[in-house]
Amino acid sequence: MPSSRDRLQAIDHELLLLALERDGAWGTPSASPERREAIQQQMQVRFEQSVQTALREVDDALVTRSKAGQRELVLDRQTVSQREISRLTRMRFDGGQSTLLDVLDADLKLQSAEKLQAQHRHVEVRAGGNCRQR
Repeated sequence: MPSSRDRLQAIDHELLLLALERDGAWGTPSASPERREAIQQQMQVRFEQSVQTALREVDDALVTRSKAGQRELVLDRQTVSQREISRLTRMRFDGGQSTLLDVLDADLKLQSAEKLQAQHRHVEVRAGGNCRQR
């Protein structure tokens, strides 16, 4: 899928060709006033469409980033909570109040939370890299 920049460059090129045609820059006769008006209106419509597309893409990116930030906060809280549960379960085990199975289960849940957190960060880093490449 072409980026906004690529689409804008293609539209700029097309608008330049239309302007050159309109002005008779290639030795073609100048366009009639009606034709010039139609070309200008078409150029205006294309420009407005390009701006609207670019604004939609920026809005989508901002919403996506905001949601990613919220998700990161949730994952951080989950990881901190699981770390505390694991610590308390180990303390209970050391005091004879809990079984080894409880400790292993808490550790497994902590590892799962940390894995989700790492995966989320990995996706965010890759997404950031993709944005900078455009």
